[in-house]
Amino acid sequence: MSLNQFTTQSGWACATLNAVTDVNIVSTGAYITPTLALDETASYNLDVDNGGFEVDGLAGIYLLNLSFTTSGASNDTLAARMTYTSDSETINGHSVEYDSKGAKKWSVNQSIIMQIKNTGSGIFKPSFANLSNANDITINGLIMSAIKIY
Repeated sequence: MSLNQFTTQSGWACATLNAVTDVNIVSTGAYITPTLALDETASYNLDVDNGGFEVDGLAGIYLLNLSFTTSGASNDTLAARMTYTSDSETINGHSVEYDSKGAKKWSVNQSIIMQIKNTGSGIFKPSFANLSNANDITINGLIMSAIKIY
């Protein structure tokens, strides 16, 4: 993706999940990054691809917002976080933990600020974990956004 040379190097993107997605938990506490089928709703200098936001040469400080609804894994403690991965670095954002009581659907929101120093290609993606046992999680809905703030 080429950057717009006539404006400041800002960027943003927003995407929504277009299909219910199962997260197959392989072991207790292991974070899994599922392949998400995302629909891009808006973007500028960031690409929505490969289940996340691709950052190409835009080092800086980002505001990341993640809002999702899960079900399954009843009465388990679940966790989610945003992760940035590139050829040279992996940055795990702080996780949000919540209890999935009574096998109902739970909505969770998280916002974090993450600094990226890499000027190469990288990607922001959400990852999920079951901290209680190896029961699978179902993502029923998801909206996420990334805004380069500096």
